[in-house]
Amino acid sequence: MYPVLHARGLQHRDAVEHVHQLVFDPVGFFLEQLDAVHEATREAEYLPGEIIIREGETGEKLYLLLEGRVGIVKNHGTPHELQLATVLAVDYFGEMAILDNEPRSATVVALD
Repeated sequence: MYPVLHARGLQHRDAVEHVHQLVFDPVGFFLEQLDAVHEATREAEYLPGEIIIREGETGEKLYLLLEGRVGIVKNHGTPHELQLATVLAVDYFGEMAILDNEPRSATVVALD
């Protein structure tokens, strides 16, 4: 199976609400705010092994992982490759480049 990112649609509302509460507001979102976030997102699917984020690229997106797993890897595809973490659904990744306005610090690969 592959992860679904950038949640969109009512079938994902519960997962989206959970992730957004973790990221933005531990007290919770109002329905209008959640709908506004829904309008600003899009859904994408990735196959196992597919690269979602490349280390060194400009980061302009935050990803919401609704299904599957992704691996966070430093020096992907080199002899010095290092698996930093595995992110499981329902969680998020890609926020660091947005927060610190620096290039992506690691590669993210779809695992399943």
